[in-house]
Amino acid sequence: MRLMFRLAPAVASVNGGTIRGARKLIVRETGLAPDRVGKMLAGRYVNFSRRTLEKICTWPEKRGYKGDLPDDLFEPCTSSAWEYVAESRAVILFVGGYTWPHNRVGPFIHEQDNFAANHIGGPLNDPSIVYVPFVTMAEKGTPSKATWTPYAKIAQETLDSSRCCAGRKTLFFVGSQKVNYALELVIGELFTSCKPFSAHRDPETVPFYLYFGDGRCDLPSMFGGCVAPKGAARGRRVPTVGLYHYDLDKRSWDVVETTSGSREGGMIVVSVDQKTGSTEIALLGMTANGTEAMAAAFVDDPDRFWPAHLIANESTGTRRPPTHQLDRGVGDGRVLQISVCDIKYRRSDHHRVVVDGCNIVRKYVNWDKVAA
Repeated sequence: MRLMFRLAPAVASVNGGTIRGARKLIVRETGLAPDRVGKMLAGRYVNFSRRTLEKICTWPEKRGYKGDLPDDLFEPCTSSAWEYVAESRAVILFVGGYTWPHNRVGPFIHEQDNFAANHIGGPLNDPSIVYVPFVTMAEKGTPSKATWTPYAKIAQETLDSSRCCAGRKTLFFVGSQKVNYALELVIGELFTSCKPFSAHRDPETVPFYLYFGDGRCDLPSMFGGCVAPKGAARGRRVPTVGLYHYDLDKRSWDVVETTSGSREGGMIVVSVDQKTGSTEIALLGMTANGTEAMAAAFVDDPDRFWPAHLIANESTGTRRPPTHQLDRGVGDGRVLQISVCDIKYRRSDHHRVVVDGCNIVRKYVNWDKVAA
């Protein structure tokens, strides 16, 4: 269960009835990170350690707070999506770990992907973490099939093994297909007209595409790569690098442009098996920073990204994004919702990503037809 800090009322009662200037004061006296204290004062969910909790609980008391501590400082904050996940018998996080060809040392985990996994694991009770190896290739262009095929096979075996666990389960996939080969396999099962690890750029089949730009090693993928999707240029000599999402009504691409270190596109895919109730959730950005930001946005308000009819309290926000109904054949047997996001973020002094805004710009769903 998540905890919502109610720090602002306690701070105001010992700070002249206001929280103005309180963040600097708390940071100076407790040594806590400014971003973390800011989230607490704003009433946003924060993953906290025992040491952090002790500092926050004792700070108002030292300044003469007369209320009931620690009860006055935080309260349970229920989320229908988290409750849905909590009913799982097992929760497994798939995180990509990179290695070099012919190198027996590894895998090594990217710092931001590890942070993303920590974001997700915070509200859950001891999730298992599975590291899916992928190969780091220095050359440009399309790598030989022999280079990456063994790692794709390992990803398939790992995925099959995790799915065989008895009972209802939830699988999280952290990172794009470049670093998490299991994600390519999952998307391939949802959009069966394409084959995983094969170059494909037809928006009528897969309506989203991660265009990373030229000059990188181009692993074959059914929904991304270093070659732009068809029709992406729109008269430009060079297509915009970013996350492309297809308007199925207008038959044209829109793009969330990648701005280095501050803004990019990201996606959250939620797929629920109707028979078993098992859930698979993918969180990815164009970069490692974007992936961490998407994980943080999901943890803050997972109900925004969940199929509406499966939870009791959908969080809709102030603006409803365009929602497209996918064909009946897409995700057969599963309730599917794909949220394409425009996410803004910055790096804190502690090398963590701080989310400044996450706007869902388009949704693809199949649950209207599934329900029918």
